[in-house]
Amino acid sequence: MNSKRPKHALPRLTGGAVSCRHQPVKFRSFKHNYHDGQLAKFTLGPRRELTLEVDLNPVWNKEKRSASVRLGGIENFDEVNSFFEALPKPPRPDAYLAEISGLWYSGEGTNWVIIELNDHGHISIHSRHVTEW
Repeated sequence: MNSKRPKHALPRLTGGAVSCRHQPVKFRSFKHNYHDGQLAKFTLGPRRELTLEVDLNPVWNKEKRSASVRLGGIENFDEVNSFFEALPKPPRPDAYLAEISGLWYSGEGTNWVIIELNDHGHISIHSRHVTEW
């Protein structure tokens, strides 16, 4: 196997940073780990925004049990709206909408986020603002 990489190959990811010419680029991350979290509720609007309310998995989040993420100024709002409105309604009022496989910044746009839901696929959300609490 040839250990040399072609000049056009993507940079290797090491330690959360990529060397882009001479400037290291740091990837953003969320405060909480949303893997195996439960999507309890989502709210679309009133403008081009989405708010997610998530019950966090205690295995990955020792300090906090729930969190909210607001994505504002969503450029692909119609696509995001269709994705979330297509989720099946929970069988009971206290049931979760879906289990979250992951929620992360895509790296394509400063505030672009990908959410992956078990059994429902994933969507890239092209937002301008992200707030987490």
